[in-house]
Amino acid sequence: MIAAITEKGFLHNIHNYMEWDDFILSSYMKNYFRYFVLYNKKNGKTRVTMELIIDLGYDKPWLFNHFACSDENGLYEMIGMMSIDRYVERVKGEADFLKPSVDKYKQLKNLPDDSNPVIFYYEFKKEL
Repeated sequence: MIAAITEKGFLHNIHNYMEWDDFILSSYMKNYFRYFVLYNKKNGKTRVTMELIIDLGYDKPWLFNHFACSDENGLYEMIGMMSIDRYVERVKGEADFLKPSVDKYKQLKNLPDDSNPVIFYYEFKKEL
């Protein structure tokens, strides 16, 4: 079924719907590639990208972003079972991949290859 959908170029696997302040973030698949969609409710503009860089934790692109859910205070990113080995490889192999300011930095630098999923929580900036 997925092969037929993909071959015809249909969008599929729409997921990761999160909403905060003036923004909506979602993602979808097309032709085996993932796209992120960021919609600004205030100005009505939409941006679509294949690469989403979380610059709070990483100095280099990390292409396996999987946002699990969000709440009114922030959003959760999960490094799941399908990509944990690649994540561990990058964290250990590239000195400037993970920012030293990340919470639990030492534990992340020493994760074994067969680790359980890792969950990050990003708090939204509160307006004063």
